[in-house]
Amino acid sequence: MDAADAVLSALDPEQREVALAVRGPVCVLAGAGTGKTRAVAHRIAYAVAAGLVDPDRVLAVAFTTRAAGEPAGWTGCRRGPSTRPHCASSLTSGR
Repeated sequence: MDAADAVLSALDPEQREVALAVRGPVCVLAGAGTGKTRAVAHRIAYAVAAGLVDPDRVLAVAFTTRAAGEPAGWTGCRRGPSTRPHCASSLTSGR
């Protein structure tokens, strides 16, 4: 299993569909607690792992501290393929 497939392995079928839609905008409509933030974060991770996007050219904006903290917690703000750490924050977090 390569890195891109590993990113998808923990997703349910609906989340996987979001993660695989790496070209163009995607609208994810679902109720609270259904994994929207998780699916979008995995979309970014999949695109980077598959070599479809340069991680230094990704901007993800979250509008709540909780939404920003979820992907940051999953990645541990660890270093990716580039030399800069990949982190997430919200517009309101002040980080």
